[in-house]
Amino acid sequence: MNAFSMTPGRFDLLLIYKLDRLGRSARIILNAVYDLEKHGIKIRSMTEPFDTGDPSGRFLLTILAGGSRPGKGNGSNRAARAGKWLGSIIPYGYIVNTEGYLEINENPLPGVNMTEADVVRLIYRLVAEEKYSTIKVADYLNALCIPTSYAKDGRKMRKGIRKVNTAGIWRPGR
Repeated sequence: MNAFSMTPGRFDLLLIYKLDRLGRSARIILNAVYDLEKHGIKIRSMTEPFDTGDPSGRFLLTILAGGSRPGKGNGSNRAARAGKWLGSIIPYGYIVNTEGYLEINENPLPGVNMTEADVVRLIYRLVAEEKYSTIKVADYLNALCIPTSYAKDGRKMRKGIRKVNTAGIWRPGR
């Protein structure tokens, strides 16, 4: 199913982190914006000051789209087409296998009778079927003492020049 065979009117806003997450070339970005707006969906960026609802925002969108950078190179593109994980933090519920591909993580979590994959399935069920808000989901996961990725892996976050432990709790924004 492609993005435009969805139920009409189900979404009215697409919130993206940064414009280059929508596409890697100006043509792809502008075509995507055009297609989304044709279906009544506005686009806003969390990090860039444009709003496709007004002319100045559309002008800024065009400028920002022109500055988006192309892919990292043939090696990365080839690996991505093959389905390999290209790096960064591994999404919760997955592990990277020995060949470099993402796999569903069915390993048990410490201290609870669940796997990361079970937690992801639980989150989707709570949001999609039970209509939980992100605040309610975070509260529920914290009440079950389900470890976050950082807490489970013992990772630290940078705070200034030091690395410190995280609070190890689920937050609505995550």
